[in-house]
Amino acid sequence: EKSEKPLEADTLFSAEVREKMKLKPGQKMKALHWSRVDDNLKGSVWESLAHDASLDTAELDALFGSKSIASEGSARELKAAPTTVSLFDSKRTQNVNIGLGRFSSYSVESMRDGIIRLDPALLDLESTERLLELVPTQEEVNVVTTYNGDMAKLGKVENFFLVVSTIPRLRQRLESLHVTHVFEEHKGDVEAKLAVVGNACTQVSSSAGLVRVLEIVLQVGNYINGGTRRGAAAGIKFDSLLKLSTIKNNATGEAAGTMLNYCVRLVQSQRPDALDFGESLKDVQEASQQTFTQLDSDQRSLVASLESVRAEYEALRAQPVQDMSTTTFLSVISPFLSKALPACEQLKADINAQKEAVKALMRKFGQPPTEDGQALEVFGTISTFKAQFNDALNQNKAVEEAKAKREAAEAAKARRQAGKGGAGGGGGPAQPEGNLFSAFAQFGSQSQDDIVAQLREKMAAREAAKRSG
Repeated sequence: EKSEKPLEADTLFSAEVREKMKLKPGQKMKALHWSRVDDNLKGSVWESLAHDASLDTAELDALFGSKSIASEGSARELKAAPTTVSLFDSKRTQNVNIGLGRFSSYSVESMRDGIIRLDPALLDLESTERLLELVPTQEEVNVVTTYNGDMAKLGKVENFFLVVSTIPRLRQRLESLHVTHVFEEHKGDVEAKLAVVGNACTQVSSSAGLVRVLEIVLQVGNYINGGTRRGAAAGIKFDSLLKLSTIKNNATGEAAGTMLNYCVRLVQSQRPDALDFGESLKDVQEASQQTFTQLDSDQRSLVASLESVRAEYEALRAQPVQDMSTTTFLSVISPFLSKALPACEQLKADINAQKEAVKALMRKFGQPPTEDGQALEVFGTISTFKAQFNDALNQNKAVEEAKAKREAAEAAKARRQAGKGGAGGGGGPAQPEGNLFSAFAQFGSQSQDDIVAQLREKMAAREAAKRSG
């Protein structure tokens, strides 16, 4: 018979310390499930401990003694034994119980039967997603199927796991069913994004207003760059449009602005029908938020989900013996696959067609080719320029309105001044009121006596007019 290996503590500590370490309570205590350190004690902090703390063992017994369920002569009644058996941790049990609350109108057995029949009343999209969260793992299935106790005492969660574990390939079937629920929605999302890209291509390609604006920009830019290697350009890249708003002119006050303001002013005066070119480019901003990289990824995700459904379909169809749950599953999945797989191929063709449409657009405007991942950035550039153009147009209009108001005010002032001059009579200059020195200036070289006489006459006439008024 082999002897147990001696503990390092048996030789490391003194007999006195070992006795303190082996101190036992006078009664059964609550369990403290700790992890012992029995090796590598030499040189550790544990080696230096003297174990000389004073313990009140009576207090420890009272506080941490194990309560007896019943003792001889005790007047306390025995606590009732648990009526249900829980085999899983409290968090998992709580989560499954919450999930099962959605199916409160079903018994566990009716849920099983509904899953086998693929009952649409039970297995709508939300319920299918909820059930996928509740499906037991293989480990959980093993726990409930190997339980040897009273089956009637199993808790609700344990009973659910036990009953649905009889459905072959439950998770795979629910995942396949989930694909049938979400496929059309996900495919529709990709199709909607493609439609936006297609609309944006058509709008930009057919925009005569945009071409007229580009013509003005090109002419202004060629003049500015005349005599340099940048001049005499036959065309420009779209991103060049965004630089116009960064170049300020040399004017001050109301005339201050940018090269974009100047180009817009030319469009206002010479190409007014192009001012609203942006109104026809309604989808460029949304199209700029898409990428062919993401659209390709979305399409591949759809294909992958269908492949998983097809793999499950083929696996079940190959079974030599097929129960009702299998035949029902096959009858639902077969027509779905017959429509969904060709639809995915068509979606791929549609994406490729839009790629070619964008390439054709770039060729039409002489833009350099780009990778698929950046191909739709052109719409972001055009969208930004459209906004900048409108801002510059509004700025120009504000300046013009302010100028018109100022000129109108000056004209009104001039008319008032002219009216005052005519009120003096004889067509002579207007008489300044309340300023005698200014009044003398209008009489030129007349004698002092004549000037005084005329002023008196006018003052007397005014007094008479006031009295008669």
